[in-house]
Amino acid sequence: MSEAVPLPIIREVLLSELRTLPVSEPKIRTEGDVLIWKTKRSYQDYAVFLRRLNESVVGQFLPCTTSSPPSQVITRTLELLDTLDRWINEIPPLETPQRFGNLAFRTWGARLEEVRYLIPLNYA
Repeated sequence: MSEAVPLPIIREVLLSELRTLPVSEPKIRTEGDVLIWKTKRSYQDYAVFLRRLNESVVGQFLPCTTSSPPSQVITRTLELLDTLDRWINEIPPLETPQRFGNLAFRTWGARLEEVRYLIPLNYA
């Protein structure tokens, strides 16, 4: 088994430095903008953060007791996640060129309207 490669260190931004940083604004509007972002330090920091977050829970299990059934909110949330997971295979992206996003998203949105009852009111 190969040895794990240590992750790079994420830069630290002190609270006192926040006032000196430029005000954030949306900069990712096109696929080209995503490609540019992937070359930036912020993308690298974000990727390392997500990887560390994922690795921090490997082998950890949520406490689950069999003495009490899960709440209705938990049950409905799990049902919703299972449904959305199935849709990944049922509604693949269309392979045709499209100007304003993938048209398969329309199918996704229509399906979401059909199952909106699964979303608890306090999550909507």
